[in-house]
Amino acid sequence: MPAQNDVDTKASDDTQLAQSSPTYAFRVSNLQINFHKNSLNVICRPSRSSKSSLLLALLGEMELLRGHVHLPLAQLPIDDDSRIAKTAYRSQEPWIMNQTIRAHILLELRFQNHRYKIAHDAVTLSRDIAEFEDGNLAHCGGTR
Repeated sequence: MPAQNDVDTKASDDTQLAQSSPTYAFRVSNLQINFHKNSLNVICRPSRSSKSSLLLALLGEMELLRGHVHLPLAQLPIDDDSRIAKTAYRSQEPWIMNQTIRAHILLELRFQNHRYKIAHDAVTLSRDIAEFEDGNLAHCGGTR
């Protein structure tokens, strides 16, 4: 457990947050997390495991049902001299097109076998694509 003065932001283990009030279609509960000052803090979880919702909750964008979130930066004035003025959140929207894997690699450029092979090999896709029945012509994104 880190020393208390090393912890900048935290949520207690009885904290419960909700979105889509009053039906509470989404919840984060029984969470205990510490972010350390002057450090890189990384949240690594599988896709669709509420990483963005956790960050939005810390920014006050979700309803706190019970427990508490301690965010000392939130008490600073929002001006050019405060760290809160330099804090931002920008979500990344999914950009997977309803296309083939090959179309994703080409990004609307003309197919050139030599250049395609260089790109394909650079990101070591051979093994992954070999598992698809249709190879690089397998469809991804949208309805398959």
